[in-house]
Amino acid sequence: MVSNQQSTGRGLMTAAAVAVLFGGVYLASSILGFVMLAVFFALLCHPIRVWLMGRGLASSVALTIIAIGLAAIVAGLALLVGVSLGEIVARLNVYQDQIASQSQAFRDRLGKLGLSFADRAAQAALNAEALGRILAGIIASIAGFLASSFYVLLLVIFLLVEGPAMFDRASRALGSTNPLITRFRSVSPFIVRYFGLRTYLNAMTGVGFALALLALGVDYALLWGALMFFLSYVPYVGIFVASIPPTILALAEHGPGRAILVVAGITVINIVLENIIFPRMVGKGLNLPATVVFLSFFVWLGLLGAPGALLSVFLTLLILLALDSYEHTRWLAKTLIPEPSGEETADKP
Repeated sequence: MVSNQQSTGRGLMTAAAVAVLFGGVYLASSILGFVMLAVFFALLCHPIRVWLMGRGLASSVALTIIAIGLAAIVAGLALLVGVSLGEIVARLNVYQDQIASQSQAFRDRLGKLGLSFADRAAQAALNAEALGRILAGIIASIAGFLASSFYVLLLVIFLLVEGPAMFDRASRALGSTNPLITRFRSVSPFIVRYFGLRTYLNAMTGVGFALALLALGVDYALLWGALMFFLSYVPYVGIFVASIPPTILALAEHGPGRAILVVAGITVINIVLENIIFPRMVGKGLNLPATVVFLSFFVWLGLLGAPGALLSVFLTLLILLALDSYEHTRWLAKTLIPEPSGEETADKP
């Protein structure tokens, strides 16, 4: 009886601690979201720095190379996004008129077939003003996110310089036998490898999508390819969101047939890369169930906004890592993520 009461008390205290933690995250979301973005990219860049130092370069030189590379990527993205979004905003009324024209032509064809119900459905689906608002909202989100990329870049560089020393100080303060420290040391290389492969796959997805859009004659294919790269960090949901703007443009410029081809193209790319190539590259050791991925997207989006949506899988894995480090919460981690097979466990560090 006493044991059951103690277990219940620990469960209530854990739930209260989680509620307080998420409340604090929500209150600090305007800052914490971009801090976590910087932590994420710093973890991805750290193996590159180690590799460069292993080739005989000094730590400062390796850091300088990484900083220049990151700055070049951010500057290139800023130029691409700035020019493309400026042109899209200038042509937004044109796209709305094209959507209205395509909508009217489609309704006329349905009307000749006597499909009045389908005509009303098509009119709702091809509403020029609504689609224009969707496109404008996505454009505003991209611009706002990019505006903070410079600060994220600076924080990434600072974390690459100070991060290892900060972790060592935390290890000494908590003790080298602390379950969280021990678990992080053993699993963090695998997490870095997982998201490194995820980044490689995202690049393949973005390039493949951009090439498909170029072949279909959709405007700003490079911009949508870059958007696909970033949003592909969110499986299922991210790819769907990234495909909305080019689908709307294809609809406006070329009609429903070309828009359907855009959707079909990203579906084929997604099936091949996500369901065939990626599982063979990384195994299933850190593959979250689809339900957990889907729910975590909305949880982190609500807590941290766009950065939370982008990092939903990464942040969820960190939470699961913390839960798996302690006996009283390990059951929850085991519930949310499946146990790897023996072969996959052998591949882990």
